[in-house]
Amino acid sequence: MSIKNLIFDWSGTLVDDSGPTLDATNVVFGRYGLPAFSWEDFQKSFRLPYPEFYEEFLPEVPIDELELHFRKAFNESEAGVTLLQGAKEVLEKAKQMGGRLFILSSMDQSTLEAQAREFGLIDYFEVIYASVIDKRITLEQMLIQHALVPEETVFLGDMVHDIRTAQHCGVTSMGLLTGYDPAARLQAENPDYLFPSLTQVIKHLGSNSLVSQGGGLVSRDQIRVRRLEVWTHIGVPEEEREEAQKLLVDLEITPKIPFNEQEDEIERTVDYYAATREVIQLGEQKPRKLIETLAVEIAEHLLAKDCQMASIKVSIEKMILDDAQYVGVSCCRGRFE
Repeated sequence: MSIKNLIFDWSGTLVDDSGPTLDATNVVFGRYGLPAFSWEDFQKSFRLPYPEFYEEFLPEVPIDELELHFRKAFNESEAGVTLLQGAKEVLEKAKQMGGRLFILSSMDQSTLEAQAREFGLIDYFEVIYASVIDKRITLEQMLIQHALVPEETVFLGDMVHDIRTAQHCGVTSMGLLTGYDPAARLQAENPDYLFPSLTQVIKHLGSNSLVSQGGGLVSRDQIRVRRLEVWTHIGVPEEEREEAQKLLVDLEITPKIPFNEQEDEIERTVDYYAATREVIQLGEQKPRKLIETLAVEIAEHLLAKDCQMASIKVSIEKMILDDAQYVGVSCCRGRFE
């Protein structure tokens, strides 16, 4: 799979603006007699699209009015906005590898562009899309307007809405643990990748996870197992679980050591035969209601079992509907050391 287009969120992804954001939110709430947030309480409550957040606490106040107060307070806040570690380096790396770069953010357009100029980042981006309320709608338009193939596109962001936007539009979702949503909330959305920092994203771009080829970016060396037959007792109705049924399981395994560095030694790669035996045994262990549950168990079990795996994608097909070939689910898990 070739990755040629990288779309970045701004706040919490490339810059840390949590200080002025919290200050501005508390100024707005104070104007209407509401108590101030601590950062922990703000993280628990804040969400995108942001009108939903304000609708919960200030349902009678027009959103345009709230935005005016917020922008003024944000610009007057004494808390600074800083570049996150690795921000410029990850953009430079992606640009060197031939990627088309974009911004997709709910941040005010003029404020974002001013920050991008101040930090020397504005020239990295083909187009900056800001002041966006629902990113799903805007990303749909971006894909059409710029002829971006979803399978060749990545969206990197720090909030649940970013992950859902990527999934809604069929692009690769990359979550980042440097911003507004905590890890547990992002993990629950099952992003394709979840990174603790931009430093790890840079390593991912530079360690054959994505490498330059023909002006684009292509995925790292992978081991693939296709349509492994796994018999298991599965299904929501109890009567469906009474008889074992066949599932088809695909594995896409990224080894920690690239193929050209494995020196033709099995110890330096993933033992795919052992992995398939583990999957078959795991399916036989116990009944389950959901194939989603089994997919997660397989991914997490194999990662824990084989230290040579960097990441794994597990896909399961269940032949259950008379008018469809199969019902399928996929999940990705990885370790970033």
